[in-house]
Amino acid sequence: MKGYKGSIYNSGILNHELKDIKYAILFSNNKKIKCKIIDFINLIDKNIFLKKFANLEDFYNELNGYKKLIKIFGNKINKYTTIKQGFIYKGNNIYGIFFDDNYYLFLEKCDNTIDKIKFTQKTFNKFSRRIMKILRILKINNFLHNDIKPSNIIECDGNYKIIDWDLSYNLNKQVKGFYFTKNGNFLYNHPIKFYYTGIPLIVNKLIFGIKLLFDKDIRKLKPPLIIREIIDDSFNYLNKNKMFYFKYSDYFAFVLVYIFIAEKNNLKISLKLINPILKLFNIKMI
Repeated sequence: MKGYKGSIYNSGILNHELKDIKYAILFSNNKKIKCKIIDFINLIDKNIFLKKFANLEDFYNELNGYKKLIKIFGNKINKYTTIKQGFIYKGNNIYGIFFDDNYYLFLEKCDNTIDKIKFTQKTFNKFSRRIMKILRILKINNFLHNDIKPSNIIECDGNYKIIDWDLSYNLNKQVKGFYFTKNGNFLYNHPIKFYYTGIPLIVNKLIFGIKLLFDKDIRKLKPPLIIREIIDDSFNYLNKNKMFYFKYSDYFAFVLVYIFIAEKNNLKISLKLINPILKLFNIKMI
């Protein structure tokens, strides 16, 4: 499975890539360790995934997200995310490995993104409750995923988890980074997010339209296209109350995902769930 910033492989690929390497750097949640390959090669869990990154910057961005999430979720990290240690080395849970120009993080072995799932009303309700719970925990900790979309939410053995944390950040410390480097996606965000990077509303609409040309599924649906028209009316409101967006941007993006999945599977939408969120953006669904 290949993405924009990384590709997913079975962990067995490391046996091949490490065969001519003598040393590697291992990453736990609080330190990095240089060690000989022979000391850990047989410890690697063969039943997990690896995410291989295109460059060192993307690797560190997601690794830093891992570290913050481990602090936030503690011993429930595996319950809410696909973050998983690849092995234990001298009492340290190892989450990543770096050698030559190869950068890997370890992940739980599942790849069933919600845009590929045929939901029933029961499973859809379970999905929405689980993701809302994760978002509430993140909000309490002033932490944003910053790239909520269907391909970044995954089903693992009946549970629903958020993946891809390379754009995540702490709200209190990285607002400037949010403006200039951490923009997420155009389909599942309010245009105010990109306005603060210097992208005019009309250009945002143009990019949104271009992206729709390459997304056959979303073109067939009414929401979130209708919501895209509605949110124009809330643009000035948010420009005067911009911290609302920063605090609730993950929630807003999830509402669009929620409506998209409901529409795609012909399921009932809970106004009780989405209207309190949309109210923050001066929007109401009826």
